[in-house]
Amino acid sequence: MIKLFYLKTPEKEYPYSFSINVMKNLQEKYGSFDDVVGKLDVKEDEEIDYGALVAFYHEAINEGIDIYNENKPEEQKMSFVTERQAGRIITEVGLKNAAASAQQSVIESAKLSNDNEGEVKVEVLDEKN
Repeated sequence: MIKLFYLKTPEKEYPYSFSINVMKNLQEKYGSFDDVVGKLDVKEDEEIDYGALVAFYHEAINEGIDIYNENKPEEQKMSFVTERQAGRIITEVGLKNAAASAQQSVIESAKLSNDNEGEVKVEVLDEKN
């Protein structure tokens, strides 16, 4: 099961999702997914890593939009956002709110991933087939 979260600005709601696709893209960009997540976990006296926050939401919002659009007719589909647009959305939501929401989505998505009841089926084919 994939969960959609939403960032709400005064004008619009933006779906976002934390999935393996987001993890892969962030890992390719930063070399280590743990580095990005670590930069989102800020303490009271630390500054937010703005680059990591924007990169996270750029990927997560576009993943959310992709999921949202899957079963929608063309006229109801949302457009993907640029990295700059993701930064403006974060600014409208508020830096601390966005950082806390990013952390929460990682935690909740990890729980969902571990609780999924899907299965992997392995079939060994005979060389004659």
